[in-house]
Amino acid sequence: MAKEMLITDLKASAQTAALDGFVKFYLQKFRDGELDVIVQIDAAGHVADINQWLYDNQPLSLEEQAAGLLSLRRENLIALLTTLGTTFNASGVPTESWQEWYNAAVAKIPQGR
Repeated sequence: MAKEMLITDLKASAQTAALDGFVKFYLQKFRDGELDVIVQIDAAGHVADINQWLYDNQPLSLEEQAAGLLSLRRENLIALLTTLGTTFNASGVPTESWQEWYNAAVAKIPQGR
């Protein structure tokens, strides 16, 4: 079985691959207004910092926003992934897909009134 690592344990190239994959997922959830689960987990305000940058740069294309986040909000992204406890293989691929992670996180939210 491959060793599972946190984002901070990855080599630079694998960390970049992990961040790239997460940013694509994050931007989709941002555009769909579906960041509630991530916001609930993030008590340190990394989501707020990331989102403020996105609001300030709305005219940019999706690709430009992704590049901007990777260069200007990298530390927020790394801290957020650390908070989420996401694990990756040595190549930076998450041990479960982002959608699987999201579905499992939603399923853990208590339902009802």
